[in-house]
Formats: sequence, C-alpha cells, structure tokens
Amino acid sequence: MPRRLRLNDCGQRFPVTDRFTGVDWPEETTDETHAGVTFDGVNFRACSLIHCSFSNCTFQDCTFDSAKLHDSIFDGCRFYDAEREEGCTFKFAEFAGSSFKRCDFSICNFSRSALYDVEMIDCQAQGADFTHASASKTVGRSVQLHGGRVTDCNLSYADFTGASLRECDLSRNRLVHAVFDDACLENTALVDCELHGVAAENVRLAGADLRGSQLDGLDIRKIDVTGVRINDFQQAVLLEAIGMIVD
Repeated sequence: MPRRLRLNDCGQRFPVTDRFTGVDWPEETTDETHAGVTFDGVNFRACSLIHCSFSNCTFQDCTFDSAKLHDSIFDGCRFYDAEREEGCTFKFAEFAGSSFKRCDFSICNFSRSALYDVEMIDCQAQGADFTHASASKTVGRSVQLHGGRVTDCNLSYADFTGASLRECDLSRNRLVHAVFDDACLENTALVDCELHGVAAENVRLAGADLRGSQLDGLDIRKIDVTGVRINDFQQAVLLEAIGMIVD
C-alpha cells in the first residue's frame, strides 16, 4: 500500500510504494525516508540524495554512477543480488557525510568514487572494486582534507588499486587477499585487521598504524614504512617475510 505521495520531475504527485522497478529517479531528493523498499533496476545516475534515510531496503541492478549521496543514512540495506550475482555501481559517486551500517556491497563497483567523510560499519564488501577511489577533498585552491571511516567490514578480495585512503580509519576489517597496489595508506589506521595474502606493490604506508594486524605477506623491502606503528610480536613476521630468521 502507498504510504505517502511525492513529486516527480514534472511536478506530478505519485505514490511511494514498496517497490520501484526500472525507473529514473528524480534529479534531487531531500529529507525522504524509505523502509523495506525494493529498488529494482532503478537509475540513480547523477542524482542527489540529501538527508535521506533508507532502512532494510534492497537495491537490485541499480546505478548510482556520479550520484551525490550526502548526509544520508543506509541501515541494513542490500546492494548485492545473490541470485543474479550482481552488485550495484557507484562509479564517480560522492558520499560526504553519509553512513552505511550492516549493508551488503559484495562485488559492487566504487571505482573513482569520492569517499571523503563516508562511514561504513559492519558491512559486507567482498570483491568490491575501489580502484582509484579517494578519501580526500580539496577546499579552496590548496587546502586538502582527508579521512573516512570503514570499520568492522568484510573486504576480502576487494581491489584498492591506486586508491587514496590517507588518514582514514580502516580498523578491524577483514582484508584477506585484498589488492593495494599503488594505493596511498599514509597515516591510515589499520589496527586489528586481517591482512593475510594481500597484494601491496608500491603501496605507501608511511605513518600508518598496523598494531594488532596480521601482516604476513607484506614485503617491507618494497614499502615505505617510515613512522609505521606495530607491536613487538609483529616484528618477527615482517622480518621473516624478507628472509631473515628470528630466534
């Protein structure tokens, strides 16, 4: 049953139902709330979702490319269709101030997205594509801000090639076999992470906090580890990875 009415791009009112299929979303949506709604094949490309709330919603085969998801909340939402084995696309999307909790982003595409000030907590994102994504924002002509929070997530096999996640909080994530080739993780918190089997060619880790993380597979001969923080017990793992014997 429709719960209320909203305006479409032509100024006409139409009912908000529990399912939207194959529609183009309005260019700008502000202060809307959706609960338990299914969005199937909906085109959010270049749309602005501002101060919106989505709880327990399902997004199937949806496109968020170049969308602006600002200061919105997504709780318990699924962006992965297990039956079709397809994830939604967020290429070039912006997430400033938005929060995602207990969401499923498995094999979703975040390539070249703007992750500054995003919050992702307790999410599933196995095999997600974050290539060349950035958590930095330029203010004015020269001031750069950095940061974002992605914690307690399953990011196994995720691809962060060329991503810039400087000064982000990436603590307590499962990053087994993730790819960080040419990524920037300077001054990033990677505390208590599972980093088993990661690929990290030319990764920049200066100033990062790796305390409590599993570090087997990191070759410190190929990584700038200036100022990196680790625990005593992690020294042996790093040295053995470059062929040294620690007694």
